[in-house]
Amino acid sequence: MFKDISVLFISIILEALPFLLLGSLISAFIQEYISDDFFKKVIPKNPVLGSIVGVILGFFIPACDCAVIPIALRLKKKKVPLNVCISFMLASPIINPVAILSVVYAFKSTMPEIIIWRLIGGVIVSIVVGIIMSIMYKKDEDIFYGNAVIEDGCSHCGHDHSHESHKKEVHSCACHSDDESKNHDEHECHCHSEEHECGCHDEHHGETKKTFARRMLNVIDHTKADFLDVIKYMIFGSLITATLQILMAKFNITLGSNNSILQMIIMMAFAYIVSLCSTADSFIAKTFIYEMSKSSILAYLIFGPMIDIKNTLYLAEKCKKSFVTKFIIVLSLVTFVVSLIIGYKVLGG
Repeated sequence: MFKDISVLFISIILEALPFLLLGSLISAFIQEYISDDFFKKVIPKNPVLGSIVGVILGFFIPACDCAVIPIALRLKKKKVPLNVCISFMLASPIINPVAILSVVYAFKSTMPEIIIWRLIGGVIVSIVVGIIMSIMYKKDEDIFYGNAVIEDGCSHCGHDHSHESHKKEVHSCACHSDDESKNHDEHECHCHSEEHECGCHDEHHGETKKTFARRMLNVIDHTKADFLDVIKYMIFGSLITATLQILMAKFNITLGSNNSILQMIIMMAFAYIVSLCSTADSFIAKTFIYEMSKSSILAYLIFGPMIDIKNTLYLAEKCKKSFVTKFIIVLSLVTFVVSLIIGYKVLGG
């Protein structure tokens, strides 16, 4: 049994590593090349429209569930609204082109109607959950531990590298003292020549442009930091997943049930436990088409890519437990309702 667990554990890790590295790299490029002002300009203030933009970002910044959380957290650090970040985080593993192709390949001959309704259901769930969570949580301080995501500080030295913060520092000048009657020329004012230096990068901030080489070094630094940050949770989550899957197979634990509502709950729980990459979920779901209802298979295909053990562990390290708990509850309920409605009204079961 130990050999089986080891083989499955290694296969899960090897499957996820390329996507995890890609997600960390995208996150690093967002940090280095996209300014906070850019998101303020392109993201609507209306929560519904903002969540729709988050879904669109999920298509153009493709990432599977193994890699999407570092990107979403980086967007939040860029002051992107919570509803946009959550809608992006949930939609990207569903609507990215690779995941779509995997579902088409798995179901095109057996259950083709589920291909489009998985996309529609996933988008609806992403938007609704994003809006609900943004209503429940207005302040970053209620979501995150410390200032790891809230502040735009340097993870290496603690300095605030944000452009706005530096402008405030540069233009604060002691020459405007209480004794305004004194001649300004008698004071030495360094407010226009001061340079903020950070020893971790040895670079000047403010208006000085970074060289391409410096930007690439920063991208490498951020990629390495994000990758090492999430990989430990990936390893631990994958070990739990491999163990549970082998135990279920060894003791012949089946998921069959005659109650369609119970089937949906079982399939969602199964998706959470097995923690497969979003590009592989469809091939597992395909094996249940003759023993589980269409509603339960749809619930599996929507819920599985959005949250699992690995992602929960990583979120719990970055976010407060109360936020993670409520997020999973809201996501579970919305997914259940959307899958039930589509399953019975459209798919016929």
